[in-house]
Amino acid sequence: RRQKCPLGIPMDGKPDPTLVDQSEGWDQKLKFDYGLHKTSSGAELYWESIAPADAHKIERVMVFMHGFTDNVGWLTKNTMLTFAQRTNSAVIGVDMPGHGRSSGLFLYIHDWHNFVGEAVDFVQTRVVAMKTEWEKASGRALCMFAHGESMGG
Repeated sequence: RRQKCPLGIPMDGKPDPTLVDQSEGWDQKLKFDYGLHKTSSGAELYWESIAPADAHKIERVMVFMHGFTDNVGWLTKNTMLTFAQRTNSAVIGVDMPGHGRSSGLFLYIHDWHNFVGEAVDFVQTRVVAMKTEWEKASGRALCMFAHGESMGG
């Protein structure tokens, strides 16, 4: 999946449609980032983050977990964009193993406890590190919330 859809490029190769305000310069008010997180078990999880470009405006951190067969694509990304843009949230979403651009057999969950452990590893390492960076940049402590759909809830 990653070879067909390189990091940072929408899966269909077209710009992602968005449901949020697209007035001129809206995207310059936000900072976008993405990458791969290697878990302690060796899985590679694709993640994306969106935060207000002016870090002093960040009011909270939100972690997004998608449902079964989904990924950090159109639906999850639009929800993330909405929260980042309308509530000054720093948001981060992750493709779980076997989903989207993350490693693993497509939609295969061999052991539910290990699968959940990958999410825990991601939050405890990647998300907490990013939260610390956002707290330093914003100059205040930030609360962290989780948003999950179906399997991700």
